[in-house]
Amino acid sequence: MNEKNKIPQFPDLPIPDKITQGEFCTIEDKDIQSDKDLEELIKLMYDKPYATFKFYSTGENPYIAKAIRDGRIFSDTIESYYYKHPKFERDYIKIHNETASFDWEKSVAETEPMFFKRILILTEKERKNIDREIDSAYLKNKMTLMEKISKHPFFIVIASIASILGLILTLIYFIKPIKE
Repeated sequence: MNEKNKIPQFPDLPIPDKITQGEFCTIEDKDIQSDKDLEELIKLMYDKPYATFKFYSTGENPYIAKAIRDGRIFSDTIESYYYKHPKFERDYIKIHNETASFDWEKSVAETEPMFFKRILILTEKERKNIDREIDSAYLKNKMTLMEKISKHPFFIVIASIASILGLILTLIYFIKPIKE
């Protein structure tokens, strides 16, 4: 590889002050348009406690607002001046028209709708409620193997036949010695 195409590596690159690795989920207003959509979001938030959930909308979403009021989701900050990136799906960029660096940013800020960003966090109260539901469902569905088998119709028929055969064999065994 020639020097011109060489990818710079440490220590040739300055060491960054900080590197943060993580996962985030971009949630758009159109994604949450029903109670079912909200429940799916809450389940996703429960399943991915390590992820950051970024919600973008042009106004207040009634389902998210209700979940916040009910203490299911926490969100204490609303940021403005976010715009959809013109080239990438589900990507938003913060642009202040006065401080936009590029012409395309100025154009986006002048012609496209502004979005608000909220970070959504599943509350500990909701997490505990879900834990209780899961535990309750587990206990409700928990049966020993014998309980499962004994409730199966096939087992009931076989057990009945075995009982009758056992009774007949017992009678034959005890009656036969008496005749001799």
